[in-house]
Amino acid sequence: MVGQTLDEVPTPALVLDLDRLERNLRSYQERVAALGKRFRPHAQGAQDARARAPPAGARGSRNRRGEDGEAEVFAEAGCRDVVVAYPVVGEEKWARLARLAAAARLAVDVDSEVGVRGLARAAEAECATIAVLVEVGRRSRALRARVDGSRRGIERLARLASTQPSLEFRGIAVYRAKSFAGALRLTNAEAGREEGRLVTDVAARLRERGLAVEEVVAGSTMTAWPWPRPPG
Repeated sequence: MVGQTLDEVPTPALVLDLDRLERNLRSYQERVAALGKRFRPHAQGAQDARARAPPAGARGSRNRRGEDGEAEVFAEAGCRDVVVAYPVVGEEKWARLARLAAAARLAVDVDSEVGVRGLARAAEAECATIAVLVEVGRRSRALRARVDGSRRGIERLARLASTQPSLEFRGIAVYRAKSFAGALRLTNAEAGREEGRLVTDVAARLRERGLAVEEVVAGSTMTAWPWPRPPG
């Protein structure tokens, strides 16, 4: 409540220092722009309207844990370029995303044929178009993507998405951070460089195979500074 001290705020509670948050967003935006890349803040759980808005120059928002509901919150706050950074499964969720696609430029991560076909059906029913990013799998139980980690598996999903009239295959995405076997032996910079090489190598292979990869998405709080350096 307005006027409460921190000691008076009941827990659990999310408390944001908005000035610090905005400084952090600006610093990331400036650093990534200096490298000639685009910045898409990965936001989750923030309920203040200022916290929801991407910084000046940012491509849009990338939303994870709230899935379709959180994406709706960002769209309602004025963000017109939203990515749901998690594979979504279920007829009701696909339908909500299809309706949202009429109000914002929407992309959704996919990691299965079921997800691709479900999104395609829902988008077609709403006469909408949904962009998709194929999540790139990696060899660790802690990794969030469940797509077959082989390049053929990634290519198969990308081709399936590109053949759906109601979908737009936009590219690939990875969330690696440092939650994988052997990560503690790497510095943040080493992990970021490895992540950059991983995802740009996959993108290059897909392009060689005739697929148009518009976006190559990666990065985390720990790996955001070094990973955008590799070309591609």
